Amino acid sequence: MRGYHRDKDATESAIDEEGWLHTGDLGRMDEEGYLRIRGRIKEQFKLSNGEFISPVRLKQTLANAFCR
Repeated sequence: MRGYHRDKDATESAIDEEGWLHTGDLGRMDEEGYLRIRGRIKEQFKLSNGEFISPVRLKQTLANAFCR
């Protein structure tokens, strides 16, 4: 990703000086060089109306229903 279309400020807040895109995910590199995603830094996100919600209960319900 080179950046957000015509939005320099958003690009600068998401991509650091070394070129890393900050997604908010927690991860680590394993012994084989693969990136393993372990979770999110924040479990809440903001809706377009400004309200923050946590999707954890919905994710757990869906996982229990479909991953049997």
